[in-house]
Amino acid sequence: MTMLRFTVDWEDEPRVRDPLLRASWARLEILGMHGDRQLCLTDCVGERSQSLRRGIYGSVFPVAEWIVANWWSLLSESLRVDRFRSARLLAQNEAFRPWVQRHSLLAARGGFALPDLTLYRDGSRVVVRCVPDPFEIETPYPVHFVRDIELRLPSTEVEAGLRGLVEAVIDRIRELAPSEPGTQELLSNWEALQESSRTEAGLCAAAAAMGLDPYDEDELTGELLDVLEGSFAALVPSLRWDLAESTTREALKTDLTWVLRAGAELGHPQGPSAAPDLPDESGAIPAHRAGYERARELVDRVGLPPVDDLEGFVQARCGWSASAEPPLPMDGVPTRINALVGPDASGRPGLIPSALPRRPESGRFLLARALFFAPTADAPPSHRLLTRASAWSQRASRAFAAELLAPAAELARRVSGKVTYEEVAELAHEFRVSVMVIEHQLENYNIGQIIDL
Repeated sequence: MTMLRFTVDWEDEPRVRDPLLRASWARLEILGMHGDRQLCLTDCVGERSQSLRRGIYGSVFPVAEWIVANWWSLLSESLRVDRFRSARLLAQNEAFRPWVQRHSLLAARGGFALPDLTLYRDGSRVVVRCVPDPFEIETPYPVHFVRDIELRLPSTEVEAGLRGLVEAVIDRIRELAPSEPGTQELLSNWEALQESSRTEAGLCAAAAAMGLDPYDEDELTGELLDVLEGSFAALVPSLRWDLAESTTREALKTDLTWVLRAGAELGHPQGPSAAPDLPDESGAIPAHRAGYERARELVDRVGLPPVDDLEGFVQARCGWSASAEPPLPMDGVPTRINALVGPDASGRPGLIPSALPRRPESGRFLLARALFFAPTADAPPSHRLLTRASAWSQRASRAFAAELLAPAAELARRVSGKVTYEEVAELAHEFRVSVMVIEHQLENYNIGQIIDL
């Protein structure tokens, strides 16, 4: 059974004037698997009857059109924020509205009711996040959606579900509205997408991961295309993916130049020019949980790192090489890259930061993040980037570093109930981390409430 499924029951609605909307009028259910349970993501309460319904009525042509237009973004683009709550909330920030347009089903409503359902890449999975409608807010639609769930599904299953809806709509409108311009446009766009999936999947996925439309020549320019098909494509797959998730079209050349220079110092992270595979991580659990669990596993193996000598610890207990000096400062567009981590020429893990840390605790946190990808020398990883991006691996590495340097169990021994900002600062000084790390640990583990005296 497909883990994401759009069930369409076609209906006749002669009152609808637009031929395409009339031809694609249907009762729609969106179903998703959570463990061994199938959930209806279109569960809603009728405004008048106050009864629970499973499906909704409307035209599904706008949904199919939106899926085709945003296909690569839905399957390849990660979060732009560390904590995602809902598309409605994120859209309140103007800077994130383009991302919301690409990922939220609300952008496909076309005047019909749809749930606050968002799809985005997270590790090697696709997250399907469904958020209930707030009952206190007035809406022009006759229903309130009530499902609150996060599904973490294999990308192939999500792709199959999206494909099933698009092809069902195409078959319907080709039969009932074959001469409509919208029918021909959707069919042409879908055929072009199928062709690029066969011949340019890696290129399209990389462009989408950067937030670009692979079919828009103003976004994916000829110059940018040359870079993506050239030295970018020669990077090892994990490094290509990290760079695509963290860079922009304006910064790509600068970032790529630094990656190549840093890689030459560390151990030449270039390989066969193959389609970019995903990093070796499941994404089956949230990033922060993966980071916490890996930190505890490392502590069980090699012990807690000392507060005063993390670099000595990673060399003596984890088999690392000494951290390399940073390369020359980068010119041009500021970068979101923090460091390159991976095996050096001798096969031992090493780290090259993109700049000298401004504060000692920043350097410690960066080195701790690197341990997420290369905890010990017995299994050297592929080259990876540490970045400011909100992709699964980057969020997981930050959670890993926080738990390694300021373990929740140790904080719980020192905090009981409420804690002042002054006490938080003292804890940060004791563990040699930033105040933000302590604040996040206290909040994420529900250890204590920070108060302002």
